[in-house]
Amino acid sequence: MKKEIKKVFDKLKTHIKNIWNIACKMHKKSGYLRIYILFDMLWSYIAYSVNYDEYYILSFYDVVSSKRNTYLTYKKHKRIVRHLYNKKNLGVLNDSKKFYSKYKEFFNREINNINSISYKEYENIVLKNKKVMCISDTNKVKNSFENFDSSKFRSPAFMLEKIKKDKLKYIEPYISCHKELSKITDSVVSLNIVTLNVGSDVEVVSSSISFNEGNKTYHGFIDSETATLKKNLICGEEVSDRVVEGIKIPLYDNACELACECAKEIKEVKEIEWNIFISSKKVYLIGASLWDDYIYYQMPEYNKIGLMPYYRIKLNDMRKI
Repeated sequence: MKKEIKKVFDKLKTHIKNIWNIACKMHKKSGYLRIYILFDMLWSYIAYSVNYDEYYILSFYDVVSSKRNTYLTYKKHKRIVRHLYNKKNLGVLNDSKKFYSKYKEFFNREINNINSISYKEYENIVLKNKKVMCISDTNKVKNSFENFDSSKFRSPAFMLEKIKKDKLKYIEPYISCHKELSKITDSVVSLNIVTLNVGSDVEVVSSSISFNEGNKTYHGFIDSETATLKKNLICGEEVSDRVVEGIKIPLYDNACELACECAKEIKEVKEIEWNIFISSKKVYLIGASLWDDYIYYQMPEYNKIGLMPYYRIKLNDMRKI
């Protein structure tokens, strides 16, 4: 009993510390008094279900009262997901083998599970292709990609050791990224498209790019009307100083079409984030997961209001079906 009480107090202590740290950061950023920010954070949680992390990410102290109820928060999303999917129907997304089997025609290439092939088969793939791309998992929330050049390793065995050390699960022949995306980074760029399947219609809710550089993950949101990136990249919870505004995403319409076609194959799960790779000529499916970064999509730097008005309309439409 004492241990349980200690855990509760330790957790409470951590939350209080985090809240105070955020209040201090907001004070430096906005000039508002810490006491005002603390009371506003409490009111935002009670009235709008905005937790302290979301308060910080959304710069909620600066959001006018008329727009505060438009934001889709973790608590609100948790309430509406019962209309979007049933956990019993997530088998395909949670099981890589089932996912690959169902969507094999959309992958447009041969992908091998490193743990399911022999060393000889792995060696043949490496010697035949010289360059390969490895993925952490086709159904993880944030896929991790790495390109490997066998000429930079003493042998395929040493390369395999590195692949396993980085916890990569799938191997496939290397496909070069579109040259327009190579201007942003030398890393593998994933195009992430969120679809909402309502009745016979599938709509694109959000689209973004993501890539890893060292231990940092960057995200950039896309203007769907112009297929161009918006403003700066996000790194962690902060807007970075890397400007990408106006960079056009090649084959964007093709990628959206692919995501919508994939969404039609799994009507039981209405909201899905699809990870797509763009080469010089084609788009390829990489994986899929439940959408978890809707908070970042609503940052005031990228959108004037939140997602709740959109979802209220869509949920009403779903009730009529």
